[in-house]
Amino acid sequence: MQDARRSKERTYPELLNNQRCRLVVLGTEVGGTWSEEAAAFISNLARARARQAPAILQPSVAAALTARWTATLTHAAMTPFAATFLGETTPNLYNVEANQPSWSQIVAETPADLPPSSRLSPPS
Repeated sequence: MQDARRSKERTYPELLNNQRCRLVVLGTEVGGTWSEEAAAFISNLARARARQAPAILQPSVAAALTARWTATLTHAAMTPFAATFLGETTPNLYNVEANQPSWSQIVAETPADLPPSSRLSPPS
């Protein structure tokens, strides 16, 4: 994953010392292991987004968003990878942005016993 990170840094040098944004590489390995950087980014993003929910729901919303986004990004990363084994071209990626579900929908649609989203220990 470090080689991929260095490659992206060479490709996008303008993001390395930028004050407004930073480069986050979604590093994944076959088997589902995520880079620490990617796992921490998703976790932090989910907690930040959950702050818009009522205080009592924030931990549940953060966990549900983490699971939702982790599954979405894993699928997005693995679909083209699997297509290479099947000799297919990469499927068209559709814009999945739509109406944002309510907090109650997000929490209700999250399975009670989620599989771990990463083999890495949770970011501290």
